[in-house]
Amino acid sequence: VEGGRADCLTETHAVEVGYASDWLASLGQAQWYARQSGKRAGLVLIVQGACDDVHLEHLEAHLEYYGLESLVDVWTVDKQEP
Repeated sequence: VEGGRADCLTETHAVEVGYASDWLASLGQAQWYARQSGKRAGLVLIVQGACDDVHLEHLEAHLEYYGLESLVDVWTVDKQEP
């Protein structure tokens, strides 16, 4: 990807991985990588606990407000403790 490096490039997606609390920066990166690669934006958010629910709600509201829900795929994973 020109101008950066996606965390993961699949056949269909340019994926950024980040913590749920950093959703806005991660979303911007995913959109940038998608634009550069011609792939769909993907976002994997690491959820550290119930405190991240508010961040996921903000992301959902942001995607809906700007009409991005059909342009960005979002997946969540729970943080695994060692």
